[in-house]
Amino acid sequence: DAEVNVILEIIHPENTTIKPEKTEVQIPVEKFTEKELVIPIKIKNNKDTLNIKLFPSEIKLAVLVGLSEFEEIDASKFEVFVDYENIKPEIKNLEVIVQSTIPNIRILRITPASVEYLIETN
Repeated sequence: DAEVNVILEIIHPENTTIKPEKTEVQIPVEKFTEKELVIPIKIKNNKDTLNIKLFPSEIKLAVLVGLSEFEEIDASKFEVFVDYENIKPEIKNLEVIVQSTIPNIRILRITPASVEYLIETN
C-alpha cells in the first residue's frame, strides 16, 4: 500500500484570518487487481412458481477489487438474477442483473450479459 501526501491551502472567507493557513492531507492508495467468480443465476419475481430453465445457468463475473479485500470477495457477496417480469413472448434473452453492497468494487465484465430461457410446462 502507498500513500499520497499533499499540502493544501485552506480557503476562507474574505477579511478573515485562519491558522494554520495550510494543512497536510494523507490519502491512502491501494493496489487493485481483477478477480473472476462463477455465480449461479437466480430468477426473481417468479410468482407463478413456473419451472424456468436458463441457458447458461451461471455467469462469470470479473470485478476490480483492492488487494486487501481480494480473499473476502466470493460469490456470496453478489446477487445475480434475471427478472421474471421481463419475460415476454417476443423476447428470447433476459438481461442478467448483478447487485452487491460491497463498497469500492467495480464490475468489469458479466459473461454472458444475457441468457436464454425455457419455460417448462407439464
